[in-house]
Amino acid sequence: IYIVPYLLEIKDYKRAGDIAAERIALLESGTDAAGEDLSAALRYALQAYEGIGNTEQALAYSRQSASVLEELRKRDRRNAALELATVYDVQQKEVLIREQEITLQRRKLLLVTSAIILLLAVTGILLAVGIIRRTKRQNRAMVQQIKELQKVREQLNECRQEAGTVPQSAAVPLLARSNAEGLPPG
Repeated sequence: IYIVPYLLEIKDYKRAGDIAAERIALLESGTDAAGEDLSAALRYALQAYEGIGNTEQALAYSRQSASVLEELRKRDRRNAALELATVYDVQQKEVLIREQEITLQRRKLLLVTSAIILLLAVTGILLAVGIIRRTKRQNRAMVQQIKELQKVREQLNECRQEAGTVPQSAAVPLLARSNAEGLPPG
């Protein structure tokens, strides 16, 4: 087929038409019945048959060429539409991916915040439990100390009863001394 333009240039229309017709038949039997190669072969055949003077055959190739060109234009428009649809789909998916990334970031932030709040709550509970235990220990120690002091007081009272009554002047220094030591009066 590459020789056909040369044959048309040297006005060997018969050979150019035959080669173009063979190429057309071969291309029409293939899978791409409306391609650029078929369009070029039809154009060459049209020129060859016009050069021969066979206007009827030239007109048939002209109609077929117009039909093939129209089919190529339709295919190009479909391809352009498919390409635009694909671009639109890709953009939509990119937007969806961005939205999912934002949602994922929000969930991560919520998870981290929840973990921090949980950690603070557990720390607060542990501190409260520690304070309560320390207070209980201190209370037990105080109760023990109070019991011991009550025993000492009872012993003191027993000693007083055994010794008889202690004069009022001697009781006052005992009372003052017990207050200084943190002992309850009496």
